[in-house]
Amino acid sequence: MAFPTGFTSLANFQLAFARVVRGQNRDYKAFSRHLYESYQLAGTENLTALIEAIKAGTYEPSSATCVFQPKKSGVLRPLRLLTLQDQIVYQAIANVVANAFRSEQQKTALTRNFGALVADKSSDFFYRGWKRSYRAFDAALASAYKRGNDYVADFDLVSFYELIDHTLLRTVLSKKVRNTELRATKKQRMSCSGCCGVIRPTILAQLTILTRWTSANQTQIHCHTGE
Repeated sequence: MAFPTGFTSLANFQLAFARVVRGQNRDYKAFSRHLYESYQLAGTENLTALIEAIKAGTYEPSSATCVFQPKKSGVLRPLRLLTLQDQIVYQAIANVVANAFRSEQQKTALTRNFGALVADKSSDFFYRGWKRSYRAFDAALASAYKRGNDYVADFDLVSFYELIDHTLLRTVLSKKVRNTELRATKKQRMSCSGCCGVIRPTILAQLTILTRWTSANQTQIHCHTGE
C-alpha cells in the first residue's frame, strides 16, 4: 500500500508513541500504562514492525473493549479501550491531520478558541498546556465583562462524541481533504457490537484514505478513494 512518507515514517510513529505515553487522559491510560515500559524496551523494533505491517496491508485493528466509568452524578460514562498498538496507529493518523489543520486553528487560538489546541509539530505532547489556555480564557472573560457583558453561559454537551454529526464533520474536513469523490461517497454503515465496535472500522477507513494520499500540494490534503 502506498502511504504518504510522512505518515509511515519512523519519526512519526515515535512521536505518536511519545504522545500516547504523555497524554493527559489519565483515566484512559490507567488501562494500558503497565505496557509502556515493556513496549519501549524494543521501541524502535516494535514501531518498525508495526509500520511494515501497515505498508504490507497485514495490520488489522483489534475490536475495542468497552468499560463503564461512574460519574459523580451516578451516570456511567463509556470508555472504549484500544490496544496499545491501535492507540499508536490512531495517534500517528492524528499527527498528520493535526499538521494539516494547525494553521486553520491558529486563526482563533487563544482569542475565541481556548481548548484542545494542538502543540508544535515536534512536541511530545499533542495538545498545548492547559494553563496558558486557561489564563487566556480568564483574560477574555474579564475583557468581555469590562465591555458591558454581564452573563456567562456554562453548559455541557451530553454524549458529544457518541452523537457527533459525521455529515458536518465531513463538511469541515472537506476544506482540507479536497476530493469530490470522497465527499460524494455514500455514508458508510459501520457494524457495532454493543457500544464498542465503532473504533475498528474508523481506523480502517482513515488508513484507506491515507493510502491514496498525494503530497503534490503541501498546504492541502488530497486523497482519492473508491468504493
